[in-house]
Amino acid sequence: MEKVNSKEYWDERFVSGDWDHYDGDLQSAFFSQIALDAFPAWLDRELARHEWTVFDVGCAEGGGTATLARRFPSCHTIGIDVSEAAVKQAEKKYPFCRFLQGDVYTQKETADVIFVSNVLEHLQSPAENMRSLVELAKCHAILIHPLHDTLDIAEHFHMFDEEFFPLRIGDHVLSHFKIIDCERRNSPYWPGEQILVVYSRESVLPEDRRLSDLFDDSEYRALKQEKAAALAELQEKLEQQVAAAEAERNAHRKALDEMVKSGSETVSHLERQLTKQEEQTLALQQQLTEQAEQVVSLQRQLTERNEQASALQRQLTERNEQASALQRQLTESSEQMKTLQKDVEARKEELLRTDSEKRSLQKKLERSEKRNADALRQLDDMTRSRLFKLVHLFNRILHQGFHKDKAERRKFRKWIMGWFRHIPNMDHRYNPLFSVISLLTGQNEVLDGQEVSDMSAEDEQVKLPEQVCACIDEDYVKYDVIVFSVIDYHFRYQRPQQIADHFAREGHRVFYINANFSPSGKPVISEIKDGLWQVVLPNSLHGAVYSTNFEDAGADINALLDQIVFENGIRDALLIADYPNWVNGMLYLKKQYGFTLVTDYMDDYSGFDNAEERFIEEACVKLLRESDMVAASSSYLGEIAKKYNENVQIIRNGTEFTHFYQAYGESSGEKKTIGYYGAIAHWFDFEKIEYLSERFPETDIVLIGSVTDGEARLKKLKNVRLLGEKPYSELPQYLRGFDVCLIPFDASTSLIQATNPVKFYEYLSAGKKVVATEIPELEPFKDRYVYLANDNRTFGDYVEACLKGEDTLADPQACMEFAKENDWSVRVSQFSLAAERQFPKISIIVLCYNQLDYTKKCVQSILKKTAYPNYELVLVDNDSTDETAGYLKEMEALHENIKVVLNTTNRGFAGGNNDGIRASTGEYIVLLNNDTVVTRGWLTGMVKRFLAGEKKIGIVGPVTNSIGNEAMVQLGYTGLGDMPAAAYAYTADHMGMTYLHDGVLAMFCVMFPRKLTDEIGLLDEHYGIGMFEDDDYSIAAQRAGYENLLLEDVFIHHFGSVSFKKLENAEYRKIFDANRSYFENKWDVKWKMHHYRPDVAASISNT
Repeated sequence: MEKVNSKEYWDERFVSGDWDHYDGDLQSAFFSQIALDAFPAWLDRELARHEWTVFDVGCAEGGGTATLARRFPSCHTIGIDVSEAAVKQAEKKYPFCRFLQGDVYTQKETADVIFVSNVLEHLQSPAENMRSLVELAKCHAILIHPLHDTLDIAEHFHMFDEEFFPLRIGDHVLSHFKIIDCERRNSPYWPGEQILVVYSRESVLPEDRRLSDLFDDSEYRALKQEKAAALAELQEKLEQQVAAAEAERNAHRKALDEMVKSGSETVSHLERQLTKQEEQTLALQQQLTEQAEQVVSLQRQLTERNEQASALQRQLTERNEQASALQRQLTESSEQMKTLQKDVEARKEELLRTDSEKRSLQKKLERSEKRNADALRQLDDMTRSRLFKLVHLFNRILHQGFHKDKAERRKFRKWIMGWFRHIPNMDHRYNPLFSVISLLTGQNEVLDGQEVSDMSAEDEQVKLPEQVCACIDEDYVKYDVIVFSVIDYHFRYQRPQQIADHFAREGHRVFYINANFSPSGKPVISEIKDGLWQVVLPNSLHGAVYSTNFEDAGADINALLDQIVFENGIRDALLIADYPNWVNGMLYLKKQYGFTLVTDYMDDYSGFDNAEERFIEEACVKLLRESDMVAASSSYLGEIAKKYNENVQIIRNGTEFTHFYQAYGESSGEKKTIGYYGAIAHWFDFEKIEYLSERFPETDIVLIGSVTDGEARLKKLKNVRLLGEKPYSELPQYLRGFDVCLIPFDASTSLIQATNPVKFYEYLSAGKKVVATEIPELEPFKDRYVYLANDNRTFGDYVEACLKGEDTLADPQACMEFAKENDWSVRVSQFSLAAERQFPKISIIVLCYNQLDYTKKCVQSILKKTAYPNYELVLVDNDSTDETAGYLKEMEALHENIKVVLNTTNRGFAGGNNDGIRASTGEYIVLLNNDTVVTRGWLTGMVKRFLAGEKKIGIVGPVTNSIGNEAMVQLGYTGLGDMPAAAYAYTADHMGMTYLHDGVLAMFCVMFPRKLTDEIGLLDEHYGIGMFEDDDYSIAAQRAGYENLLLEDVFIHHFGSVSFKKLENAEYRKIFDANRSYFENKWDVKWKMHHYRPDVAASISNT
């Protein structure tokens, strides 16, 4: 940690989150509010009617500045702080205020009003600093600071008392002061006293000022009145106790008189009782006679019933015989069932044998294809050997050099000249081995050879479903979001749905996978609203995700997820895990597609009695460990998550303010109402409801929500109304009728200790009074926005105070302001920003030299097809002579993530790219030619190899349609319009695959980590204008122990042609030879000419 109270110290506190951990912004707002409450009336009036400039010096993250701005909207309130980090946070939180980063002590900028809250105690020279601040005020300087501070706080360098503040500072005189007792306010932020001091320039003060303007003794008078009232109340209680004792003594005396009087009455009463008993004895004798007659009658009835029983016995015997017959039939059916089961088992064994044979044949086919590929590689090596080149030469002389066709002899002369100059030729008709290669690659007919500039077509066009094609053709500029939910979307509307909806409103496609499954079939995807789809997965073994983690059906869930990803064109995605049992499916998507995984950790899952505990805890730990980030909804959950993952962010629940604000207003019911809405389960504190029901029998207690426990207890209570589950849309109309809102959870359970109750923020959105049990997440707001108590009596006292309007909680407007600051839009913004930081920054370097049309296509493809959220585009111009520079500057002005580097000379391929790398800030670097067009998901497809961390990878590169090495593939498209679908089909078929190549990656498009440049350096600029840089950098990475991967699941279209006519140019040939010589000497190797894959080479030779 930096030196206490230094600029670096405060920057660290704001950046690290330590300021937020101690509710720093709420403290700033609190101290500003108590200052405002203590303003004298004359000062309050002046600020309200003038359009003054107000400096809030030492504003931190702006909570106090916002409080001032709301109080005095006519003034121009500006927050100033030395910490740049604090100012940036303040600008995000309070866009309606203005904030500046700077030091007012040195800049000496004046304002009408200087406001300083709890700053001087942090400074080395508070008196000198106070004088400087006061002199900057044109009208008034307002200071509030600790008084008689006895707390041992390291940041507080000085303690202040009344002696510290002079009556005059320059042209300013003390115009008002007030001592504020924060302890009386039940403040969580300051337990002692604060002093408010106002210095005003004499010229602005009226001449008729009075002593009351200087000092406000209202609190003293109020305290005196409180004491007098307390004494009067005590005297009244004592008088009542004396009167009660006198009344009790008189009652005892009266009771004794009554006892004497009642003794004689008792004797008379006993005589009357004896007479009555004699009369009863005669009556009983008469009843006995009647009962004897009834016994005779019952004996007759018993005889009749015995006869009926005999008849029933006979019927029972008959039924038993029938049952025996049915049992025999059942036995026969069971035997038949066993026979059928044996048949089924036999069929299963037959299917298993068939599957086994299929797998065996598949393996044989794979081995055959491998042998075929090995043979092709060996043949390819042979074609480049010196011995076979000599055979090829003799064969060509014999069959082409002496050919009777003059055109063939001319081709031979052209070929022989190129052969001596190492110019490749694609005419392989006279190469003996290529007939074998053609057979191995399925090419049986060899046509006349011709030089090829582009490979882009086969006989068959790629066919994709119309839905997929339509999706692929759309722009792809925002990553998709896949929510693996804990509840179905249309169940109780809570945090998962709120987050999903907000992402959809921000333009992301959101796929919300329900927790419940359908019995069979295929995934059902239905659009709920614009940008949001609900997904129901099929599962014949389980009804919901709560009872499976898919370990017994991993291939099934992976196939379903593959289908969803493929059919919807998902290539860049954020996975949000709401429930641990999804872990295996999500980890598959993360590994296979490179998607980013964030766990939204909302509950202590072990606290649910109905959870499948045999694997949920294991799944939870696995999920926490493997997540890129954990977003915990409470501090309690955050501490659990930190045991398994270092990257934990606390993102609490929120409210949909505009929805619940509809409930603002007084209750219109004749009776007072205590209300609660939400689930009612085992963690609900039923005792609280029983106690309130007994204590407030004339008050309605309304409980809204599904009841899964304690329903019988609640139904016994006469004034409790159970309304059941209500739609989210209807909650405000019920909330409006609540006079007091409850959160009666059993705070002793771990589940509740982990809970950040969303209804707390929703209640406050309507300005309601809230009483809750001692839930840890609500402790920071205790006695300000909510009363907390576990004791039944205290809980009831708080409810009574709220019902009578005698509470000390914040007023409705303050509650609603607080709720606004905790709206779901704020929470999801925090969530998305934290999630996007998990995407490492990628710098795309595009080197341009003329060819403006190509550059425009390239840049537009990046801007329209890159949904990866964290990238910058660095456009480097190598002194183009056309309008390229102007276009690049135009793009820079339009897009904040574009940088432009304009070179005044042509720095060559290596030099220009190095300039771009130096200007970049990304963790990963992409070098991309300007004659390329990128495709959907290209950045994620490349960077995922590095993030997997399985190998020491140096450079990765994609496949393409046109390049002179093994990166070239044939996709079957004939025009650029067909390219996206063809590329998507190919990369989907090859997802997760790499091609075993010779180690050299062409730099039309490559990606490597910045740390590689630290280890092996930038591109070697000795190669000048170009050529051999890709060979050089590839071998440099390999020599440093890295592996270079050719990716089969990323495709980039390349306009560049594979033309060797340039070699006829003497200057080009000179550069080629010089760079080749430099390369071979530098690395002590013999350069090998690049070559195609065997199947591509054979196809080229046959076209």
